[in-house]
Amino acid sequence: MSYQQLTEGRRYQISTLLELGISISEIALKVKCHRATVYRELKRNRIHNQYCPKHAHASSVSRRKTAYKYRIPVERIEFVRLLISIDWS
Repeated sequence: MSYQQLTEGRRYQISTLLELGISISEIALKVKCHRATVYRELKRNRIHNQYCPKHAHASSVSRRKTAYKYRIPVERIEFVRLLISIDWS
């Protein structure tokens, strides 16, 4: 299985299958991801010992937006502002 981030739909599948009492290994097979991914998802996104797919997806999107690799260095922003101020396109 190749690496893919969990989608919102897969998170809802995980939630439903958990409520049905299906094992983590079975859930991983049905959702087509590694069982470690499911374990990490549950560990990372449990609130009051319950998994909430809506909150899990919102948290995931938030973590992705604030990830270091997406930050633009201040120096680059200042350089672009300088170029724009001297009418460079």
